[in-house]
Amino acid sequence: MRLVTWNVNGIRSISGGFRQLFAELDADLLCIQETKITKDMLTADIANIDGYNSYFAFCHNAKKGYSGVVTYCSDNYKPYEAIDHLAIRGYELPLGDVEVDDEGRAVITEFLIEKVEADTAGTSQGLHDDVDRGIKLVMVNVYCPRNDPDNPERVDFKTRFHRLLKARVQQYRFDGYHVIIVGDLNIAHKAIDHCEANMIVDFHKDPHRLWMNELFNDGYVDCFREFHPEEQHAYTVWNTQTGARKTNYGTRIDYIITDEELQKMGFFVDCHHMTSVMGSDHCPVIAEIHSNWRIISARELPTLCSKLMPEFRGRQTSIRSFLCMDNSSITSQRKATTETKRKRLLQSSLKTFFSLQGTSSHNGDRRDIPSVEINEMRSDIVNWSETTSVSDSAVEWLETVMPKKRAPENSVFEKMMRKRKIPICSGHGEPAAERTVKKPGPNFNRRFYACARPKGFATDKNARCNF
Repeated sequence: MRLVTWNVNGIRSISGGFRQLFAELDADLLCIQETKITKDMLTADIANIDGYNSYFAFCHNAKKGYSGVVTYCSDNYKPYEAIDHLAIRGYELPLGDVEVDDEGRAVITEFLIEKVEADTAGTSQGLHDDVDRGIKLVMVNVYCPRNDPDNPERVDFKTRFHRLLKARVQQYRFDGYHVIIVGDLNIAHKAIDHCEANMIVDFHKDPHRLWMNELFNDGYVDCFREFHPEEQHAYTVWNTQTGARKTNYGTRIDYIITDEELQKMGFFVDCHHMTSVMGSDHCPVIAEIHSNWRIISARELPTLCSKLMPEFRGRQTSIRSFLCMDNSSITSQRKATTETKRKRLLQSSLKTFFSLQGTSSHNGDRRDIPSVEINEMRSDIVNWSETTSVSDSAVEWLETVMPKKRAPENSVFEKMMRKRKIPICSGHGEPAAERTVKKPGPNFNRRFYACARPKGFATDKNARCNF
């Protein structure tokens, strides 16, 4: 079995569509963060995928198209329960902190698992066995808030969310569940996980990193570091504005975390990053489950399942239909729409022109047409007007909108239109790129030139120089 987590940065904008998402990832359990859709934006092609059952959490506050997570489970591995929140109403804080639980940041799925003999592994998948012998497992698909040091309210929000998440998984551990936490935690845990850790003051003292330390000290394991403890530059997200993915200048903030006991039982055999998969500023993180373990599939789907929504009952999209979609038909429709709009615009412009000349000729009243000196202009267009069937008012209208004479070469307009000389960067001898300051402050929106190459490590000759 394969567990995959991926922050897609907008589920409707995935490069290559669901062909990339399901066919290439080949996931049995797929956890997606930052869907950026609300329930009314959910469509059948996203909700109901052939061979999968899905569970969405939506942002319920005023932020449209914000946050959101979804968990897709193979129909061979149906969960027994699915929940779209972390907080438990009526409980004391932090477990009852419902105020930080309305942005659609978590989906919880509960399973039963069992270990099978090597000679029967792979032959019993999808069977509905006696649940009494199953081992309880909960998977929490989570999208933790981003840290914003300039916004104290969001810093506090992130801190409260972390406390709620930990309280929820600890409650499951108390109830006898094994726990898997997957998703975008928006924290680079150690210096090895951050490309600019040496530039951050008191990096290890950050309260959110200290929270992760507490989590791991309480009996949880970072699966990637369990199998690749010393791997350098193993990042999962890059700044697209600086082109940092080309130079692998990023951070590792996407995780698959499990309790120590489950890991000691040999549940996972590997965890790695699929950096070759594009379509988002993040890459997928994959954990391979040992073939001796299987999920006991539930007989019934949980009520949160998208297939049970009234608007989607009986409507299921086959992956094959996605793979066989005729892109030419879509292109033709777009082309036809563009041509229609262009034709309407042209018709509108011609009608406006001829209605103007017709009105002027009929009324004989030219008081609305500006008076200009047009001696040179008439000499240029007299032959055209004599050989073309067009009213005098139309000729006069053309003369009013055409320039009286060419502006001198040294005019302000001419200087503005001259191509500016682009400077050459000192590090590579290449044309620099124009940038705009986006950080709030006195230089906001000011333009400047910098090396056009992507941002990267100072030792990387292919990265941006200090120009």
